[in-house]
Amino acid sequence: LIDTLIYLSPKKKKVVFRVSDSDSDKGLNVKIKVTNTETGEVTYVDGSSDGVYLLNLREGDSYNVEVNSIKGYGFTNTTINVQEGDKDSLMNTG
Repeated sequence: LIDTLIYLSPKKKKVVFRVSDSDSDKGLNVKIKVTNTETGEVTYVDGSSDGVYLLNLREGDSYNVEVNSIKGYGFTNTTINVQEGDKDSLMNTG
């Protein structure tokens, strides 16, 4: 009997968040907190001058997404499901 460890990498999908001012459509520099609701894993992304943020998220999982201004003011809080498939996802907030 041979025991072998096999490490499987989760299948991930590129998810692009576009955060913009609803009046001017200008991209906003914000902080985004993304929490995997199944695993509890938390990812932070910030510092985009054009309002476009890219994350690789696990396919088939659900995520809580919090968007806040750099100064900490809350913009939005929502839940997304990363669908399985070949296409990348674009999320617009603004």
